[in-house]
Amino acid sequence: GVVQLGGLRLAETASSEIEFLLRLTPTAATHESDQLVVEGADLAALDGTVLTPAAALPNLSLFAPQSPPALPASIELGPARPNPFARSTRFTVSLPREAHVDVSILDLAGRRVATLLNGRVAAGQKDVTWDGSNAREGVYFVKLVVDGRVYSRRVALLRNGR
Repeated sequence: GVVQLGGLRLAETASSEIEFLLRLTPTAATHESDQLVVEGADLAALDGTVLTPAAALPNLSLFAPQSPPALPASIELGPARPNPFARSTRFTVSLPREAHVDVSILDLAGRRVATLLNGRVAAGQKDVTWDGSNAREGVYFVKLVVDGRVYSRRVALLRNGR
């Protein structure tokens, strides 16, 4: 949209600066590329002489205040997407607080075939991807261990669209 501001000095003793304070409230989601741009200013002296601004007119980036994302209420291992998959699959690990996390892939015999994550992870959600391009076709388990508790999901690796 367009905002037009105007100012009128009624007395000779008024300040030589005019200051506007704008409070803009976004009506839709903001984007990093959003800007408030002053495109022009028509300034005139009391005698009608056109004045040129001494410096460039300002450009301001607009950023809505961001509230931190809400932390998950509980530990969760989200479903694998896609599942079944032909090359790689993704899932989300949700943590209500920072914790030591071990995410691995196990075959049907319970053997670890891949370690995807092993270490301290901050509270929140973390996306984890398994690239199964070097694994054999078949059924596997995604295993998440946090604080001695085990969570798991079954995933199917299928080649050639079977």
